Amino acid sequence: GPRDCPWGNFEDATGDDGEELTPDELAQAEREINQQVQTATMLAKGRGQLPAFIEELLQEIRSPSQDWDDVLEEMMADTIPDDFSFDTPNRMFLNAPIVMPSADRTGLGNVAIFTDASGSVSRGEFVQFMSDALEICDTLEPESVTLIQFDTRAGEPEVVERGDEPELKRKQMGGTRFAAPFEKAEELGILEDFDVILVFTDGGDNQYPEEPSCPVIWCSTGAFWGGDPPFGRIVQVDFH
Repeated sequence: GPRDCPWGNFEDATGDDGEELTPDELAQAEREINQQVQTATMLAKGRGQLPAFIEELLQEIRSPSQDWDDVLEEMMADTIPDDFSFDTPNRMFLNAPIVMPSADRTGLGNVAIFTDASGSVSRGEFVQFMSDALEICDTLEPESVTLIQFDTRAGEPEVVERGDEPELKRKQMGGTRFAAPFEKAEELGILEDFDVILVFTDGGDNQYPEEPSCPVIWCSTGAFWGGDPPFGRIVQVDFH
């Protein structure tokens, strides 16, 4: 009789003569079906045709791929004075309505993290991307972190305030278009607010947005399709 299955009902498999299959034949049939499903998934992934917004909650966290403190300090040395921090108010300005920076360490303001969640990015790569994003939020404590996941389209931004942690979910699964998160941020009027943008990707696109006014760091697990991006710095992301 029919068996319940999340995709509807499958009839019990029978041979050409209508006889029920032996356990060995059933196992073989199951292997073939699994292989077909995997092949279809791989084909869809290769064409960027997996449905977007497949949401996957990530349980595991990996160790960070870099010392992000060093990477960001070096990258932003030109834009932020040495020993600059928003952490401790400068005593001279305590009566002022705004908090002035004091000389402690390099402080980060508003960081954008654009995470490639396209079909070509493996689960392991994506977990590494989110682990690095978590490390940046936890250790560097920027004023705020704006996370945007993208494939050919960009998802809604998730803003993580200082001291909070991002939600570790994967939400996209199509092809890759680097311009998507930049356009989304511009459309929402927040692109100019960022002090630095980090793009985590496997490098699977060769079309780029216009260069924004803040520094961009391309954090990639692989080589870029059409050679290095026309602007920004490249940082290699290793994952195991």
